[in-house]
Amino acid sequence: MLSSFGKANHALAAAALVLRGFAASYTLCEVEKRHLPTLIACRLACSATLGAFSYAQDPTNKYLLLHAEPCWKALELFWALPRETVSAFFDLAINGEADNVSDIFLPDPTTPDFFSSVRSKRASLKRGRDEITFVTGNANKLKEVKRCVR
Repeated sequence: MLSSFGKANHALAAAALVLRGFAASYTLCEVEKRHLPTLIACRLACSATLGAFSYAQDPTNKYLLLHAEPCWKALELFWALPRETVSAFFDLAINGEADNVSDIFLPDPTTPDFFSSVRSKRASLKRGRDEITFVTGNANKLKEVKRCVR
């Protein structure tokens, strides 16, 4: 929800996309589904609070503010939505086809869609093939993932 996609006012869709991918590998039980919105809100609150605390300790570190505004914005949006709406949207994410995101991804028409060719290529792949698409602009994150996979 705090990725560049989430920062572009797509926080709920970002959460749904991650949830769809996760649900493709792990079946959530009813208790987990019921508590998911609260847990997401708690995680956002922790990020915002820890970021504010860290910035208070070192106000010269502007990097700590990178997630602060989008985090509060995502938390306000997420918490303001009716629980039934969030639950219905997450159910759609959980029960949808892993390779199809058109039902939970509604692109902002003012934002260029740089990944449309990747999505159309992915849709043409055969089902059952193990493939992970890792998208990041942070080279250190990619190195970290490669180090953990070995």
